[in-house]
Amino acid sequence: MADEKKRGRLGHTVEWLRRSGAAIIAVAAVALAIWEGLENRRHNRLSVVPKLDAVRDFDMLEQTFAFGFVSAGLGPAVVKNLCFYIDGEKIYDNGDDVQYPWSGAYDLFRGRNFDIWDASYRRGQYLIPGNRYQLLQGELREGAERSADFRDQANRISVVIRYCSVYDDQCGSEQLGVTAVDESVCP
Repeated sequence: MADEKKRGRLGHTVEWLRRSGAAIIAVAAVALAIWEGLENRRHNRLSVVPKLDAVRDFDMLEQTFAFGFVSAGLGPAVVKNLCFYIDGEKIYDNGDDVQYPWSGAYDLFRGRNFDIWDASYRRGQYLIPGNRYQLLQGELREGAERSADFRDQANRISVVIRYCSVYDDQCGSEQLGVTAVDESVCP
């Protein structure tokens, strides 16, 4: 009789597992799918980490210079703000309604026989990884007399760029220039 009770309980357990097995497997599959989705999302965020590196090129012999950034991260950097400084004072912020943000930099080289080219990047613009983005470049005009303070004038210029990932997180900033600036004024 005890054996029949044992087999009866065992039979009920086996029967319960048979009936509930599909539900247990379904719940486990749903839990695994949720975990996999969370891990996939975390991986996707890590795979688009932006990183900008400042680039300053000077050629003293040819008297040329170039300021810019290289997008060196895994994903695109989204520009949040871009501020220009001369002698540590902010002359331009992406939020300003200014048509020619580099006009202060032009004043530094006016009358010094330099040709200047500039570019500006707006808020929300994507900076694709592996690309170089020029902000300002200049060169001595052909046949013009060399400027003794050429590098000193160029060193007065600083730029701060604030950027985030495409998910609007993993934000950072990069400063270009030798003059220390107060980055807090570039929100």
